[in-house]
Amino acid sequence: MTVKRAWTISFAAATLLAVMPFAAYASLPMFNPRGPLPFIITGGPGTIETSSGEKIVCNSDLGHGNITGLQTFLALVIFHGCIGHSSGGSECAVHSPGQREGLIHVHTVGELGTIKAGKGAGNIGAIIEPALGGVFVTIVASCLTVEETAIEGVLAGEFPGSNRSQTTGKLVISGSAGKSGITEISVLHKVIKPKVEAFGLVESSLSHTTESTADGPIEIT
Repeated sequence: MTVKRAWTISFAAATLLAVMPFAAYASLPMFNPRGPLPFIITGGPGTIETSSGEKIVCNSDLGHGNITGLQTFLALVIFHGCIGHSSGGSECAVHSPGQREGLIHVHTVGELGTIKAGKGAGNIGAIIEPALGGVFVTIVASCLTVEETAIEGVLAGEFPGSNRSQTTGKLVISGSAGKSGITEISVLHKVIKPKVEAFGLVESSLSHTTESTADGPIEIT
């Protein structure tokens, strides 16, 4: 009897462990259908702003990406017409190393989640992290406090109007004066507090809306 009871408990525990990952996935937003599914990115003006008052303003962006799973995606975004604005009022062209003036190349990976606090609380969102070596991008800007700086950390954005099947969609990243508009977002197994640093570990924020067009209709539910 003791052996049988122990086996029964072990079987029940194993069943629970097998089910738990699926339950965790089901409790968070998912792509339907899941990847792979390519998409094209376009966007308007975007601003990186530090808590010390320095800014980088870009005119637009273009890029491409791929939905890679139930809750994950990756993207390359190229920002165009990027200008640095110092706290003292001077301006200069900004670029990634090896790129011409005004161009910033950013490789990212993303994961769907639920916004817990801040702008869009209760809605579907995503965290966006660097895809290469923990740094979003290194930028060069002669007029800013630190002429060459790495931008690193975790961003968070909102997918407005995501609960319908469509080929186009938006990801809205909000923030100002170094603070993210989204202050907490829940992803699989953890809650993230978005934070980005640049210019010698100065807290920074990004404000930008990216529009994407997928190769086929998709829904985030």
